[in-house]
Order: sequence, then C-alpha cells, then structure tokens
Amino acid sequence: MDPGPSDPSLLQLQSTHRSTRTWRGEVYETMRVRRRRGVVDRTMQFHSRMIPYLRSSGFYGISRVAFFSLDWALITAFVERWRPETHTFHMHCGECTITLQDVQVQIGLPIEGMPVTGTTDADYADVCERLLGRTPSGDDIVGCKLKVDWLERNVPAIDDESDEESVQRYVRSYILQLIGGCLFADKSNRFVHLMFLPLLEDFQVAGQYSWGSACLAYLYMELCRGSRAGAHEVLWRLHSYTSCGHGTISIHSTATSRV
Repeated sequence: MDPGPSDPSLLQLQSTHRSTRTWRGEVYETMRVRRRRGVVDRTMQFHSRMIPYLRSSGFYGISRVAFFSLDWALITAFVERWRPETHTFHMHCGECTITLQDVQVQIGLPIEGMPVTGTTDADYADVCERLLGRTPSGDDIVGCKLKVDWLERNVPAIDDESDEESVQRYVRSYILQLIGGCLFADKSNRFVHLMFLPLLEDFQVAGQYSWGSACLAYLYMELCRGSRAGAHEVLWRLHSYTSCGHGTISIHSTATSRV
C-alpha cells in the first residue's frame, strides 16, 4: 500500500521524504535529541544586572524559559509529518504549522524589525577582543565560528562590584551561548557563528532585529532537512523547542494547543 499524495503535482518530494520508507515497512528508530541549554544554565551565573541589557536586546523572554524533558517519540512523529513543500505538518485532521505568533508568545523573541544578517568578512579575533574582552587562540576559533565552551572559560562572572563594561561583555557571552546552544546551533553543538556578535555591540540596536523571524526561518529549514529519508538526529535549541537537524520549535506546546 502506498498512502502517499494522490496528486503529486504539489508534494513533489515524496520520493525522498522519510515517510516513504515508513510506508515500505522500514522501521525508523526514534530520533535522537541533542541540546546544550542545560550546560548554559549550569555554567552561566544569572545576575540581576543582566536584565536591562537582556530586555533591550530582546533576549529576556528566552532567558526565562525553563528547561524540561523532551518526548522524543512525539518529536519524531511530528517530523515524519512535516512537508517541505508547504512548511506545514500534514495530519489526519488537516494541516498545521508553527507561526511567528508562536515564537513571540512562547519564547518572547521580537518578530518585527530589521532582518538578522551578518558578514563573514571580518577579523573575528579582534571583534572578540573588543566586545568580549578576550582573544580566542588556537583551535578555539575555527574560521567564523567560536567554541561555545571558550565563552564559559574566558568571560568572567559578574557581581555587584563589576563595572558596566564587564556586565555588557558577560551579557554578550550569555546571549551567544543561547544562540549557539539553543537558537541557531550547528550540528556539532559545540560552536557559535561569530556573525552574531557584532549585532550585540549596541543592545538597543540588537533589540531592533527580528530575532523571532530568523529563528522561525531556521526552524523551517532544519525541519525540511530532518524530513528527508535517512535523518536520525534532532538538535535541541530551546528548552521546550526543538527541530530536526538543528532548528527550534515548541513541538510539545504546539501539540497541546494546536492539534
């Protein structure tokens, strides 16, 4: 039996979709979930002096989202129903998807403003020195990417006596770890792209970017990758958000409120 689309004119990628192998009787293992947010919570000391900068930059909401366990089987089931042609989950009852409203309401990222863009044409060692107070060396910086654990080791914690520049550097480090470990993680789950760091130089300007839109676009891209036959891994990017490959999505919340 082939319960694929009766009209392939729209859903043209069925031959490479992971559901095809399921229909053939091939058993997929539950997708593995990888995430780093727990590490961020353990290694980064949250101080009240960070709050004004997190609010200004648009990252306060996500910083307050709590960590909890994931239902891997539920995530796998949703990924198998994702269609890259329409960017929707195809369910028995119809179609549903993740919207900008979901991103804004559930994690508090801004969904209006300037597009999140960056450049790879920069001396990122100098950028790190200027905005983080330290220069990565050796294999801590690879091309345009920085090891996330370098941030944990090299940006000192702050206290009530810390000067304002130290607080700002610490907040940038914290946000970079959220970006690299939750929002825009790569498959290694060990690096963060430094194109984001210059966007955090001025926290007021950072808050004018549509981080939520970028997060949703990245989610869609990674769900599309994960829906391909042969995908086995899910990288965790947010506490209650996950994606296939590397993206971010509140599958648990969506399953509860939308399906």
